[in-house]
Amino acid sequence: MNKIKTLRFLVFCVIGLWGIFYSCATPQGAANSPIADETIDNFEGALNGWSVFKHPSVDIHYSLDSTQVKEGRMAMEIEYSFRNHDPFIAFLIKDLGRSIDWSEYDGVSLWSYIPRSAKDLKDLSVMVYDEDGNAFIAQGVRNLKGTGWERSIALFSKFVFSSGKNKSGPLNLKRINKISIGIYQPSSFKDNAFSIYIDDIKLFKKGVKDDVVSRDSEIRKETAVQETSSIIDYFDAGLSGWSKNRSSTLTMECSIDSSINREREKSLKLNYSFKQKKPFIGFFEKDLGPPRNWKSYDSINFWSYIPKAAKELVDLSVMLYEEDGSAYIAQHARGLKTTGWQEITIPFSKFFLAGSWTKDENDRLDIDQIKKVSIGIFQPAKFSDNEFTIYVNKIRVVQSQTSKTGVMPKISATVVRKNELQKYEPLDGSVYHGVFAFSAPMKGWGSRRSDWEEQIDPKQLAEYEKMSGRPATIASFIWFFDWDFPTEMCEKINKLGKIPHAGITMSGIKLSDIIQGKADQKIAEWASAAANYGKPVFFRFLAEMNGNWNSYSEAFDPSQTHQMYVQAWRRVVEGFRKAKADHIIWVWAPTSVDIGNIHWADYYPGDDYVDWVGMSVYSILGNGDPEPQIMGIYNDYADRKPIMIGECGAGDADNDPKRYRPGNSYSDNPEKWIQKFFDTLENKAPRVKAFIWFNIDRERVFKIQESLGKTDVYKKRLSNNRYGATFK
Repeated sequence: MNKIKTLRFLVFCVIGLWGIFYSCATPQGAANSPIADETIDNFEGALNGWSVFKHPSVDIHYSLDSTQVKEGRMAMEIEYSFRNHDPFIAFLIKDLGRSIDWSEYDGVSLWSYIPRSAKDLKDLSVMVYDEDGNAFIAQGVRNLKGTGWERSIALFSKFVFSSGKNKSGPLNLKRINKISIGIYQPSSFKDNAFSIYIDDIKLFKKGVKDDVVSRDSEIRKETAVQETSSIIDYFDAGLSGWSKNRSSTLTMECSIDSSINREREKSLKLNYSFKQKKPFIGFFEKDLGPPRNWKSYDSINFWSYIPKAAKELVDLSVMLYEEDGSAYIAQHARGLKTTGWQEITIPFSKFFLAGSWTKDENDRLDIDQIKKVSIGIFQPAKFSDNEFTIYVNKIRVVQSQTSKTGVMPKISATVVRKNELQKYEPLDGSVYHGVFAFSAPMKGWGSRRSDWEEQIDPKQLAEYEKMSGRPATIASFIWFFDWDFPTEMCEKINKLGKIPHAGITMSGIKLSDIIQGKADQKIAEWASAAANYGKPVFFRFLAEMNGNWNSYSEAFDPSQTHQMYVQAWRRVVEGFRKAKADHIIWVWAPTSVDIGNIHWADYYPGDDYVDWVGMSVYSILGNGDPEPQIMGIYNDYADRKPIMIGECGAGDADNDPKRYRPGNSYSDNPEKWIQKFFDTLENKAPRVKAFIWFNIDRERVFKIQESLGKTDVYKKRLSNNRYGATFK
């Protein structure tokens, strides 16, 4: 403790002496970066006036960056690397060129972006200096364990004396000549390197919106939901109206907790302990009394805190119940493998039918008839956790103006192609038809490599073609980038007269390995083998990245970000190009409904690195309706890329191969789904140039052989000549 106090004293003394020297050495009236329109720096020009002040154990590199920008074209990237793990101070200081009067303002605001969460680093701080060299600091501007963009406001009234001559007086806002941003770490830590992006540092004035700062916080975190809101529960009056909805296999304790709080607001504590480690549901539900009309809002918003990451539990979910008892669920509200505070905003458009018992005819949430709100965990698979705790804070409905719903199609004019036919794209009016066709039981498949090697089954393929009435042009399979290039599989498909469609996933290799060059040898080997094969292959690389079941998904592993996905994709493509593997057709293919908070567009590697855009479309996604699933991605990319539905399928919701008992909804009626699917391709999405039916029983019975009615409607729709395109 004495060592830390001594270091803190020495550091602040050095800051004070350095500030005095620097302010005296700078000519008064010099104009390195004049302040205009309340902007201190928006980083649209050079990094004028910035310099480094740091502890010797820290290295700092700072530069203008265009990859992570909140507003405009550029932001400032600050990269820290640590030689040892001792307490330190490391700041960037901007000389304003002259003394400036900031007395009419209330504080400083800035946007910060953190690509990867800190392990033990604490928070971002801001300092301001007067012309005498006195430094005042606002600590805790942003928690470094949060990721993504966040706007922070530090009030001048909360800055405290840090160093200099004036130990007793307050900050003199009429004589400001420097501002400083960085990290003060008073204790040991584990991180080896850390990056922060800073954009739009401005002066802030409260004006008429006096509620902009919480009553006890020196820093105000801006969210995207400040326009209008209605409280569901702030937990300041007990747990009135709440009740448990849980499986018998777990114990669920619910209580009000004041030890874990945000802005002194109490939290709801949900503590799970598991008698058996098998699928369960565990929700805490609030009856709202008379049905609520939430048509003036678009989302539900709350904060959640997780003290310890889950081992195998998947995610936090939210359910809304209509007055008639129909339940709609938004799964994947938050991954349970993350820790700390996280704000959750879920658009109503992401709530989908929870089960087949709904009484609604349209399968869509009616937000003018909301009766109950429910928060908890739905775990559809086995797990290893013994217990788990979640804290929930400040639940409300808001008008968030969220634009990325991840499933609802954009309202737009007919998409018109801007370019010529692309790589191996068939003529307009023609569609390649393909299939996954092999035996895979509902459970126990895929644990052995031999399962994957047996995917191309000529008998299963022949049966599908007989039942569907049309030969397939494409035959599909899944393969792992950790293995060797699937030359034998491709040759086998080629001998059957089909074009290979390889869905390439990873298990042992991570995006970070690819970016760091650790997989360069693997990339080179695959690229060389692909070039030697020399025939076309649809290469659906790292698909369904916006789901939460793949190791390269940010929703599955927050350390593998969407920015890393883009970098890794480009590195692999460049490796194949270097080997002249020109017959590979690069298919970028998200799932048609976003899982989590990252929209598919944030994973897009760019037009220069993608040949076709694909998607997965199933009756088990969203509310089951295939049209909005298709049109969302279609409207984003069909003007410049051919579209492939790389996986699709519909099955009866009872999951019983021996019984076919469809309901009335798209999610439960395969025949209704198939009709809508082909209607969409033929009437609204003419640039869908390939689709591949998942003729396998996984999750549901997706095979067209599930029933005679299903087979007949599929065969009839597939008989349209547009689906007979052959590969040239």
